[in-house]
Amino acid sequence: MMSLPALAAFAGMTLYSMMFIQVFQIVQKVWLHQFVYMFGFLFLSGSFFIIGCVEITIIAVYLTLSYEDYNWWWRAFLIPAAR
Repeated sequence: MMSLPALAAFAGMTLYSMMFIQVFQIVQKVWLHQFVYMFGFLFLSGSFFIIGCVEITIIAVYLTLSYEDYNWWWRAFLIPAAR
């Protein structure tokens, strides 16, 4: 079973890389003077971030319950917050 710091680090790197790519695309469009719907794209990026947090929470709770560790509620809150 993965420890809480290892699982939190994996989840944090996943969420950080997902948001980094999306923000990098916005900055690249601004630097190249291309027209972009920035606020719509930021809203979409934020909604993808929330969906990613929910999916990572579901995976962490599943892994915790599959190893019969029934203190899943702490991991459900700590792992998505570890970004």
